[in-house]
Amino acid sequence: MSVALGLRERARPSNLKVALKRTLGPGIRRLTRARELEPLLWGLGRDDEGFLVTGRGGIRLQDVLDRYGSPLFVADASRLDENMAAFRHVPPGARAGVEVFYSYKTNPVSGLLERMHAAGVGAEVISEYELWLAERLGVPGDKIVLNGPGQSQSAIRRAVEIGALIQLNHREQANLVAETARAVGRRARVGLRVVAPLGWGSQFGEPIAGGEALSAFRQLLGLPELDVVSVHSHIGGELATADATEAFVGAVLAFCVTLRKELDFVPEILDVGGSLACPTVTRPSEREQRLNRTFGIDVPPRNPSSVLGIREYVDIVVRRVEESCARHRWDRPRIFVEPGRAMTGNTQMLLCRVGALKSSGAAGLVHAVLDAGINVAEPLRNERHQIFVIGPESRTHEDYRLVGPICTPMDSLAWTRRLPRLTPGTTLAIMDAGAYFVPFSTSFSFPRPAIVLLDKGRATLIRRGETFEDLVGRDVTDGAPARATVARAVHA
Repeated sequence: MSVALGLRERARPSNLKVALKRTLGPGIRRLTRARELEPLLWGLGRDDEGFLVTGRGGIRLQDVLDRYGSPLFVADASRLDENMAAFRHVPPGARAGVEVFYSYKTNPVSGLLERMHAAGVGAEVISEYELWLAERLGVPGDKIVLNGPGQSQSAIRRAVEIGALIQLNHREQANLVAETARAVGRRARVGLRVVAPLGWGSQFGEPIAGGEALSAFRQLLGLPELDVVSVHSHIGGELATADATEAFVGAVLAFCVTLRKELDFVPEILDVGGSLACPTVTRPSEREQRLNRTFGIDVPPRNPSSVLGIREYVDIVVRRVEESCARHRWDRPRIFVEPGRAMTGNTQMLLCRVGALKSSGAAGLVHAVLDAGINVAEPLRNERHQIFVIGPESRTHEDYRLVGPICTPMDSLAWTRRLPRLTPGTTLAIMDAGAYFVPFSTSFSFPRPAIVLLDKGRATLIRRGETFEDLVGRDVTDGAPARATVARAVHA
């Protein structure tokens, strides 16, 4: 067999696969159109000219984008206030509600953190930087929880000094915290992260199963430098249903029963972490991802009403804890929650622009090249977020592959997505960008965008966009800081 013939033989299956996709894909897509979510779910509507506007204040998103540049993060203060109020809700008949500590890693934007702290929300931090930021924003030590598997000695020392609660991730941290407490001359307030069934394990926490968590608590209680006050657990992944929440909280409470029986220890604080879902974000299954890639079938959004809401979540947690306390005649512990995604996920959007359209004969799709790629929208690679055209929508819908502006095949945001017909210059709103979009953002070939807060009918800049000078400002050449030859701000 000649080399050329061999190459042709090897190419046939691939060509057949492409042909099948092109032949079957359009018909399958017509039969499986995904139901889209409505702008009203985010408090948005359309004005008389068809432009997206905020329902509160009537701010036209196109005007905000034109003023501050594209891409642009836009946060909605009223939605954040609503989420905070839901977490502060005290269930009917309950002795108290929960105490909220926002997960800094989720969306570490000072202007938003300040708003939450002013409303009484504490800080859950996982690094020395985040601890520094919380203090800089005026959060007192007793409103800070320090978590994480890799704390530095300096972070632990500072947490001990200010009286923050240190949730130990594993027993090996205990001696370091005890030594630090001795050096500071102050007992360290600590808890321990335990892994409930179905929760994240690996580098996180001590497993309840097998007795490791119990053994670790026995060790902690034997160290006089430690004031052991808390049981901490964080399921990881996503809590989206009442049944999952009931099972998780029940498993943690069952471990507390064991602690009482074996060690005569009842926690002053029960910290059930975060992981509450954002109702309008969908995490595609493997099957949905395969169908999307093979036949271009759009991943359908889940029904937001089927997802556990914030108030319902608080009701379940408080009820289960207070029922357990009554049954076992314990004093009610303080209940800590550490929301991230559920607090800010649906309060922020990413506005961006279609830069170009490129046809692809092999895939039968048009590539929509956005000015926002994995550098600012990395979560889109694994999550389904609602996308709206900001201006008047075409009645014709087409299938697109959404990609970013970076010169790498990794810069692919959605394999196939059905949207109103796009043209170069069309502006888009990617919803639910308030969880991990900002912290995962990078300066990969482009400066990071500005962040604007919408509040009471006004748009206010709360983080300016990076400039070219920002990107090289810490570089050193010949022993001196680099100086950019061209002064140019990316955003006003």
